[in-house]
Amino acid sequence: MVSKQDKVKMPLKYKIFAIVVFGGLSLSCLYSFPNNIYQLIHGMNTLQPVIHFSKKEISEGGFMLSCIAGFIMIIFCEKMSPKVFICLFSVAFYGLLIALISPYLVMFWVDHFVEENHYNYCEPISDHEGKYWTTVYTKTTDICQIETEKVKNN
Repeated sequence: MVSKQDKVKMPLKYKIFAIVVFGGLSLSCLYSFPNNIYQLIHGMNTLQPVIHFSKKEISEGGFMLSCIAGFIMIIFCEKMSPKVFICLFSVAFYGLLIALISPYLVMFWVDHFVEENHYNYCEPISDHEGKYWTTVYTKTTDICQIETEKVKNN
């Protein structure tokens, strides 16, 4: 049983800010991560002419776990037992670990797939700035040129 002294009391303004931040990030990741994973897997299963792979979009799954755990910790911090807090903290920590590791694991899978199915790397529309980058693979160089023109015209 948690005593009155062990309970954490968070000021309301910080609690509201944390709920908005963690809740917003959780909802954003909850929408975009499954959508992006579906697009990647669907493109690979149906051998689409263009496959987009983004490390940032893969990382969102781990960030989603961390944000949801943080959201729950903030909402229930005053009523939570230390065991539950440690469990949620562990979920948040492992979510961040998954966010850092999963893009590299998925990258090996995608690289193997594109090599096995003779896709071409489309450099003009691939983006390699900073830690998170987007790689575009196309079936032919003609498709790469068409996609490049679409990007330049937008």
